Amino acid sequence: RHAEARAAVLDELDPGVRSALHGQAARLLFDQGARPTAIAAHVVAANLDEPWTEHLLSEASEAALLEDDVELARACIALASRCCTDDRDRAIAKASLAEIEWRTTPAKAMRRLPELVHATRAGHLPGIRVVGIFEFLLWFGRVDEAVEIANAFGDLVDSTDRRTRGELLTLDSWLASSVPGMRHLVEPMLATCTGDSPASRLGLAVNSQQKAVGALTSAVREGPTEAAVLDAEQVLEGTRMTDTSLRHLVFAATVLIYAERLDKAATWAEHLMAQAAGRPAPTWQASLAELRAEVALRQGDLPLAARNAKLALTKMTPEAWGIGVGAPLATLLAALTEMGRFDEAAELLNQPVPDALGETRFGLHYLHARGHYYLATGRLPTALNDFLACGEQMARWELDQPSLVPWRSSAAEVYLKLGDREKARELAEAQAAKLGPDCGDRTRGITLRALALVADPAQRPKLMQEAADALEKSGAKLELARTLAELSRAGGDPVTARTASRDARALAKECGAELLRRSFLDGGNDDVVVSLRGAVAPADVKLLTDAEQRVGWLAARGHTNREIASRLYITVSTVEQHLTRVYRKLSVTRRRDLASEPQLRVPEQQERLPGAPARQPVAVNHQGVPPVRRPLRPVPPPVR
Repeated sequence: RHAEARAAVLDELDPGVRSALHGQAARLLFDQGARPTAIAAHVVAANLDEPWTEHLLSEASEAALLEDDVELARACIALASRCCTDDRDRAIAKASLAEIEWRTTPAKAMRRLPELVHATRAGHLPGIRVVGIFEFLLWFGRVDEAVEIANAFGDLVDSTDRRTRGELLTLDSWLASSVPGMRHLVEPMLATCTGDSPASRLGLAVNSQQKAVGALTSAVREGPTEAAVLDAEQVLEGTRMTDTSLRHLVFAATVLIYAERLDKAATWAEHLMAQAAGRPAPTWQASLAELRAEVALRQGDLPLAARNAKLALTKMTPEAWGIGVGAPLATLLAALTEMGRFDEAAELLNQPVPDALGETRFGLHYLHARGHYYLATGRLPTALNDFLACGEQMARWELDQPSLVPWRSSAAEVYLKLGDREKARELAEAQAAKLGPDCGDRTRGITLRALALVADPAQRPKLMQEAADALEKSGAKLELARTLAELSRAGGDPVTARTASRDARALAKECGAELLRRSFLDGGNDDVVVSLRGAVAPADVKLLTDAEQRVGWLAARGHTNREIASRLYITVSTVEQHLTRVYRKLSVTRRRDLASEPQLRVPEQQERLPGAPARQPVAVNHQGVPPVRRPLRPVPPPVR
């Protein structure tokens, strides 16, 4: 009765005898009505092919997956596919085998795609399977084959099948929310099933799958609403994690992210990760790690975001991620940039991405993150092109929602840096006009900060404080730190400014935001005077002359008098004279107090200190904006 003893005895048996015994055991258990998985284990061991085994193997495979016995599930379907004499049954078995392998070894599933395409062309797969193959092809950017299947869909399947129609509707919603640039490809398939009727007239019951993808589509295209959040929470609370339901759980949690219920999204992401941990499902673990990384990024926990994004790319290769690779890459790129790890970020940009990524929601996040990398490394025209390309795509796809990607406020920051305050104002006001009644506090705070930066000096402190209040409620610590840094320089009450500066420092450290801490607070980059948000001077900046501002700014960031003299090509005595006047005008007595003074900013027309490379002019097109480059073509990193 001991398992090890039993295994030892069986190993000693002649293989033929052992196989026969397994066959006898399978028949006996089948006659006794035993559990399908118990019978199937002996059927597989005996390589048994009898009339009753085909159905049993299919049933046992499903039960084994629910029990997380992936190897038994795979063995059952593999045996079934070998024993099938009917081409249609064999094709269905191979499609099931690919689905099982996708859970544990995506590379194996990918290798089965050609034979599944062949089976589809031959008409051996039912409609619901063909829809899955079509989606699989799009996922891996094999657009030509997907188009071929879509155009022949009506001739290949029974277009009246209700399950097929329901799967097509779900596919259409998924494309609308996640791959909008390829949504038109499914139209020939929809036409064969619905006669061009709207989805609402199909009379299909709304299940959790359709509810999840519908909520995501609504959040992406119309902006997050309470109804979408409610649907998402119902899916999360009432759906068991399986191979089929996993993606819909991810969709539902993504709705919470875009609705900026970040605490709830983090709780659900961690709950789902705990469920998947230790199970033979690396693709599940990869998807959920990416989900947690995106939440952490929006919350401002940069180290956690980077760790989970890297985990997602480890659990599943970039090739297996297909067009979805843009999600973990974007999160990791954004986190590394904000952490000041530019070399790692540059290596990430050198990683090839699918051409079809540019047709996806994931590509928008990637484009936005890449724009911020270029912005952080001082490549303003390139950054602006990425932000504008992002907006162009979102407008074309009719999902221009700031909660998805706030590209306008990002582009406005670049325009401020380039000295075009009017264009920055237009973009900030346009983003504010996009905010709906259910807009989250994070997006509202980011928008208010953009408005403050382009506002008249007298209005700036009030607007910046409103932005900080909204961001504090949102739980977005990194965005709050940025806003507090701006508030400290907004020219308002000195006590408020000093408090904001102190809190910004503490939050930047907590977030791991080395770029923010260095650029805004500690002056880590000697060439760049302030961040892009420092392009607008406070009302009383003329208290100091230009020369006094330059000397005071460098002194506030820890440079010695000798270093300042060398940097500005003046004598140490001149530095001392300027500092004496700075101390007197600002009513400070200690050098370290200069760091919290909002007046210490270089004039708007002088973006860089003497000795830094001159800014290159921005080429413009006939519409008066920089030309938009091909969105996802990487630009070589700057030479260091």
